[in-house]
Amino acid sequence: MAKFEGNLGTHLLLLLVAVIWGTTWAVARFLSYGLDESTRANLGPATAAWLRYTVAVIAFVAW
Repeated sequence: MAKFEGNLGTHLLLLLVAVIWGTTWAVARFLSYGLDESTRANLGPATAAWLRYTVAVIAFVAW
C-alpha cells in the first residue's frame, strides 16, 4: 500500500486536466449551438472546436 501513497497528487492533476478539458468542451458547444433556437450562436462547429483547443492550451500553459 505504501507505494501508492505518492500517486494522489498525480491523480488530482489528472482530474484537473479532465475538468479543464470538459469545461472547454461545454463552452465550445455553447459557442457553436447556443442555448436554444432563440439564442443561436454564429460560430460553426470547426471554429468552436478551434476555440476550445486554444482555451485549453492557454489554461494548461498558465497552469
